[in-house]
Amino acid sequence: MNTSASGRAPHVLLVDDAPDIRELLRDVLEDEGYRVTSRATVQQLATVRELAPDLIVHDLLFAEHAPSGWTFVHALRQDPQVGHLPVILCTADGRVRTDACLVQQVRRLGLRVVLKPFDLTDFLALLATALPRPGEFAPGALST
Repeated sequence: MNTSASGRAPHVLLVDDAPDIRELLRDVLEDEGYRVTSRATVQQLATVRELAPDLIVHDLLFAEHAPSGWTFVHALRQDPQVGHLPVILCTADGRVRTDACLVQQVRRLGLRVVLKPFDLTDFLALLATALPRPGEFAPGALST
């Protein structure tokens, strides 16, 4: 596991409307030494600014009235305070790997993607590579 720019355990914001996924990932990430904040949704970017995570793991599709992961990521990327944060889309929607328009959007937004169901070892490896090393970050340098 990397350390954050402050030298402490990286802080992961986990956003998924499925309680079982949130609980599983929270437990796994905390066991690996990450600090984790989990939410069913994030309606306002002010929440992200306040939490100041090092990385966001965000579901793509939500039930009911929550905004989609696309809506969230587009808004995030426009925000000068948090737009640089690495984002991993965690989704069961395989079109993000096969639909040319979605693949282009993923690349343009600098996102990583993990498809549900996923192998936890692969997920942790992706998370570790997505985190910036202490003192460095190149916005837009992330890819799928």
